[in-house]
Amino acid sequence: MKSADIIANAEVEVGETAVCFLTNIGILLGRVTKITAEGFTLDLYLPEFRRGPVAARLEWHARRCAQTVELRAAPRIVPIHRSVEIKFAQDIVLRGEILNLSRTGAAISLSSSTVPFVGTRIKVGVHYATIVRHLEGGIAVQFCEPLAANCFDEQIRL
Repeated sequence: MKSADIIANAEVEVGETAVCFLTNIGILLGRVTKITAEGFTLDLYLPEFRRGPVAARLEWHARRCAQTVELRAAPRIVPIHRSVEIKFAQDIVLRGEILNLSRTGAAISLSSSTVPFVGTRIKVGVHYATIVRHLEGGIAVQFCEPLAANCFDEQIRL
């Protein structure tokens, strides 16, 4: 790795020295060699002892990004029967509407201002799930067990 394409809205000139801080990677120092539509190309000043660790972190980051895209690539449907009951904390029941559904999770609109915390274990219909994030007016959940492939279609009822 001798150069890096940096995507940034920065005003730099060819030949200028630039210092970039990349989260989880560290500080990269180099000389600007080309201006691009998205940013610039940086010839890196990386001592030999830093090349391996920086390359390993960049590879890890690339794999993680690819994995995230892959996880979200699960086919999503909007079921015909969208109404669903959410249960948590033994006896709290909320009404919700499924916005979209995959075999591994769902986005659910809630009719209540009571929203469980991220990480809360809940029951969506008859399926156990964990809240992974809040949405505006709802929640996103990940099912503890994927929904069965043979019954995953628009007719599904949770």
